[in-house]
Amino acid sequence: MRAADVAAGGQGAPLVPIYHQALTASRVDRPLAIVNIGGVANVTWIGRDGRLIAFDTGLATR
Repeated sequence: MRAADVAAGGQGAPLVPIYHQALTASRVDRPLAIVNIGGVANVTWIGRDGRLIAFDTGLATR
């Protein structure tokens, strides 16, 4: 899935932004940013209108 997302112009984590959007659906305090620190860290930005911007930031350390 990661390779297909990158081939389509994405950052390689196509489900993370959608999960973050669903996780925060009931929140009204937007815009907001979520930092996900896994093997590869990424950021999801959810705008006032619900627009998603998401990208990888690099390797994460634990």
